[in-house]
Amino acid sequence: MELPRVNPVGVVEVPAGYRRRPGRHGARLRLAAMAILGVFLASSVGTTVYSLGVHCITSFAGPSPFGSP
Repeated sequence: MELPRVNPVGVVEVPAGYRRRPGRHGARLRLAAMAILGVFLASSVGTTVYSLGVHCITSFAGPSPFGSP
């Protein structure tokens, strides 16, 4: 069996008949992990935006520091 080589330019040359080894974990597990990471990232961004919004809205008792329209 001949292994893939990298040519001098940096491109991987895959020999004919070379089969890549399947992933270590199944597709369902990878999909579940991506979904969990997506939910975590969305909740992190959402709570940050919400808390900054609440802080900006409630921290100025007087006239807006950004001026009146």
